Amino acid sequence: MNSQLTTLRELEQGQFVRLTLDNGADIEGRAAQSGESNDECFRLELSTDRGESYDRCQVRTRVIDGAWTPITVRGYRSGDDDWVELGAVANVAPLERRRQMGPDDTGTRPRTGSDA
Repeated sequence: MNSQLTTLRELEQGQFVRLTLDNGADIEGRAAQSGESNDECFRLELSTDRGESYDRCQVRTRVIDGAWTPITVRGYRSGDDDWVELGAVANVAPLERRRQMGPDDTGTRPRTGSDA
């Protein structure tokens, strides 16, 4: 198992995390629920910030032929028919502090300006 997957498995529900994808985009959100987590597959849903590109993101990987596949992320917008593949995870960074959010806040945030 790789260190990124270990970090994702150690997130507590409600904890904020930043995922950097292989295309350079950042996705920030809070761990909402772990749908599957065992020796064969892992899935984590993130609630993302309001006003961002996606309402929810799902982080996934599974074992094929004895090895974990790359960790990938897909996003979902309310009103869309299906999930959109966003890319593979290049970095996982749990966030210690985060701006105040309300209980209904949700989105993803591309890196811009000083964030890049």
